[in-house]
Amino acid sequence: MISCTAGKKEVKIEITGPQPLLIYDDLPNPINQIDGLFEFEDLIPLAVPDSIFLSTISKVKLVGDDYLVFDKKQSIVFLFDKLGKFVRTYGSKGEGPGEFMDVSDIEFYDGKVYLMSRGNQALFVYDLGSGEFLKKINFGLFGDKIASVGDGEFLVYVNHNSAKGSFNVHLIGSDGDILDSYFRYDQENENIIITISGFLDRTGQNVSFSKPFHDTIYSYDPLRKDFKAKYYTDLLSPFMKENQRDFKALASPETLVKSVRGGESMNGNFYLENDEFVVFNFLEYSTFKSGILDKQESEFKVFAYSSENPIFKLLDSPQVLTENNRLYFPIYGEKVGEDDFFNPNFKSEFQAKLQEQVAKKGADYPYFICKTRIKR
Repeated sequence: MISCTAGKKEVKIEITGPQPLLIYDDLPNPINQIDGLFEFEDLIPLAVPDSIFLSTISKVKLVGDDYLVFDKKQSIVFLFDKLGKFVRTYGSKGEGPGEFMDVSDIEFYDGKVYLMSRGNQALFVYDLGSGEFLKKINFGLFGDKIASVGDGEFLVYVNHNSAKGSFNVHLIGSDGDILDSYFRYDQENENIIITISGFLDRTGQNVSFSKPFHDTIYSYDPLRKDFKAKYYTDLLSPFMKENQRDFKALASPETLVKSVRGGESMNGNFYLENDEFVVFNFLEYSTFKSGILDKQESEFKVFAYSSENPIFKLLDSPQVLTENNRLYFPIYGEKVGEDDFFNPNFKSEFQAKLQEQVAKKGADYPYFICKTRIKR
């Protein structure tokens, strides 16, 4: 079914045939033994120069063997080599050529680094190898997330900002023109930026999107330049379903805080998928957890900070999933030097190798990237 309004796609999706991801009724407890899910491969310390501060890791992208690291708090984009050695940053805050007001998200395509600025309503383009500023692409959107779809085109998720009408996702051409728009929303009831639910994420060449407080995951088809419903989950609690279009009700403390309503459940804000696994987060009884679905075995495993094993509290949300099932986690540097995260009652090969690498490489780094592999 296709519904169009003034040349724009209000829905423009195939609404038949999405596969169910029915996990909630049989949701397992978070695993305690990390070896049951992950194999440790390496710990990469990010060696930041003394003149630059890395405050948080908002996004990591693999560029060959190197790491493109985005610190959203400071609007800084770093490039580190495969060993974690600092290479360069891209652009800086300011008003001159190649300078921006802020950075809301980053993308990499065809040897170029793209920095999206909400304040400038534009993309700033830099050469990956030299860091040279190449051009500024004005598109007039307060973009929240960006994903490359090839041929110099990008999808931009505006997260319910109505500067360019009532559509949540726009297809942007190489010159900044809006080529198409998707997912109409109600400006009166849904005009609130939501950070805890909803996403636009790219894994390899696959781009996935979900609206906040929604049960459907859409996949972008670059040939048709269209979205189709791929999965739906059973994670939305009844209150979430009943009030799905009323963000003021859903985003309120009375809804999201466990002590007030007893807790709700819903889809989260990140999603990674390759041929074998789906990795995503979700809210259950007001507690965020992450899950890995083995698509071949239809097996779902949960890992969370609430696990009895404190080692899971080391790991930030996973950032990269590769086709060979490698999963990359940022780790805040000050944590690895604390014994509180390494409980001897949970002895494991993963923990032993991680501690061995910390002892070998040192703990005096702002952040690490932990390279793991999902076990089958």
